[in-house]
Amino acid sequence: MIMNDQMPALLNILEKSQWLTAEEIRHKQQKHLSQLILHARETVPFYARFYADIHSQDFQPDNILARLPVLKREHIQEAGEDFISQKIPGEHGSCSALETSGSTGKPVKVLGTDFTRIFYDALMLREHAWHQRDFTKTLMSIRWAKRGFAEAPQGLAQSTWGPPVNKYKTTGPSTFINVASSTPSQIDALLLYQPHYLMSYPSQLAALAEYCVSRRIELPWLDEIRTTGETFHPAYRRMIEHAWPGVKITDIYSTEEIGNIAQQCPEAGNYHVNTEHVICEIVDEQHRPCQSGQPGKVLLTALLNYATPLIRYEVGDYAEFGEACPCGRGMPVLKKILGRKRNRLILPDGESRFPYLGERAERNAITSAVRKFQFVQHTPHDIEYKAVVSEPLTLLQEEQLKAFLQRNLGFSFNITITYHAEIPLSATGKYEEFISLVSQESIHSSRQTT
Repeated sequence: MIMNDQMPALLNILEKSQWLTAEEIRHKQQKHLSQLILHARETVPFYARFYADIHSQDFQPDNILARLPVLKREHIQEAGEDFISQKIPGEHGSCSALETSGSTGKPVKVLGTDFTRIFYDALMLREHAWHQRDFTKTLMSIRWAKRGFAEAPQGLAQSTWGPPVNKYKTTGPSTFINVASSTPSQIDALLLYQPHYLMSYPSQLAALAEYCVSRRIELPWLDEIRTTGETFHPAYRRMIEHAWPGVKITDIYSTEEIGNIAQQCPEAGNYHVNTEHVICEIVDEQHRPCQSGQPGKVLLTALLNYATPLIRYEVGDYAEFGEACPCGRGMPVLKKILGRKRNRLILPDGESRFPYLGERAERNAITSAVRKFQFVQHTPHDIEYKAVVSEPLTLLQEEQLKAFLQRNLGFSFNITITYHAEIPLSATGKYEEFISLVSQESIHSSRQTT
């Protein structure tokens, strides 16, 4: 087994740093942050302009972030090459491109380095260690790939778990399955390969779970479900637990441009922020810090990315902090990760909220023909309900369904039901139940007319 020369020392650092007190963590982060900001201002053309009106005394360690402007996706997109450091430290190694899915529009392109890569690998290995996974067992990953590649049920069989684990550990075999494959064929793949660990998007795992329940399919060999890439809604968890009782479920909060942001505590189940490489802020609409239990926007600062520094980056997610974890780790706790801004319902008065879409049993009392659905909010008053059905709905069922949707959404929206053979996944293979296309201009106009 070949171990990267730096990895043992790095894992030892991470083993110790997780037990630092909150104050010790804050002190270390402030030191790294000061160095990062100085580097960004001096070597990145974008930040030289972005921070041009900030005086030198404002770059002092205490409460420095609150004095800095918020970085948005459009800033990075418009900056182009000016967002890249002109003097990346040589010890950080070579650069490689990272690109977001662009599910909210044009993708964001940033760079990572050899240094950030090995650190991300170390964080992944720590997450594995927290949950005491047996690398000799089998893994199946159902993720996005181009159509035609690794289609179920055969998928792509591999002799190891693949990167990053196989670079540092001896592992058992794994299988990669294209999430665009049909649900029945994915079930066939599970029955064929019988993996101990199954990793995919929460919505896809819930769909597989529902399929198994409806057809009384059991997966007795399954040890753990691992979710990533989407908000893990409680309804998804309930369905997975119903289908596979007793199977461990773990979730990771990550983004393409930042990496592993937070992972679940092995003792208490809370999400611990990986403070060694990221500062996580949660702020309100005026960018004021939220208190514990108060939901707000997530702002992230990647402490180790000196190629394309991300400082107070608004990723589009909403979350809320929790109280200190009883496990004893000083890492901040995320109590809830609520989802992305584009998945929030916009009311005609401009208020935004996370949509409650109703319970399946109540919907099935009206009709059980709806196999899949997606809400698309086009304006503050108009919502399209896309439905994949097993049989046509009657006019009475349509009216009852609209009333059911209005009741759960909390407003008498103009709801149009449209029928589709299939609802396509996003560019990275994710299924979204609710999408808002409402612009800020529409919200402002609506406020003036209500």
